[in-house]
Amino acid sequence: MNDNNNNVEEKKKEGSVLGTILGFIFIGMLVCGFLFMGDVVEFINEKLPDVGHATGIDRDDTNPYDSTKYFVIDGYYTKQGANGDTLSLILRSDNTFALDDSSDNCYNPLVGTYEKIDNYSVTLTGKTYYGCDSCYYKNGANIRKVNIRVEEGKAIFNGEYIKENIVEEQKNINRYIVEPENGTIPSGNNETWLYCEEE
Repeated sequence: MNDNNNNVEEKKKEGSVLGTILGFIFIGMLVCGFLFMGDVVEFINEKLPDVGHATGIDRDDTNPYDSTKYFVIDGYYTKQGANGDTLSLILRSDNTFALDDSSDNCYNPLVGTYEKIDNYSVTLTGKTYYGCDSCYYKNGANIRKVNIRVEEGKAIFNGEYIKENIVEEQKNINRYIVEPENGTIPSGNNETWLYCEEE
């Protein structure tokens, strides 16, 4: 009977030693986790892609709490023209733009692509200029490159364009594109694109 009691006591001792060892290992893992958590987070943030102009969201790794660096640049911006007309700048999420900064009494935008240079500077590169009619142009003085400054809620170019809570209509997105095809009708529209060479 003594042998049975000794075996039980030895098994209890082995179990309590094993439990103690596992407890120390668990506590050690917790301590290591807390010590290296900052390094792991930093490693993950370094490996994340810079979402820059593609999504329109700025990342400033030097100060993640600086709210002036976090804003979406794509959107619909407007300002009042000299004649009381509304001028517009549309920065689309696919990195194309439509800029109607003329004082003509019609919508005749310059369309092209834009590139984000830094947190606030954006370069618009015009590719196609649309007339007030069905014409579009690939050459001439209206095809130009424009540098603008974008801040939260506004775009600065010959004055301030204020960001509006407006969504560009799909038929306009289809009509005013970078590469129209002469003689075809854009989806949702009833006028044919006509290439008109500017003299």
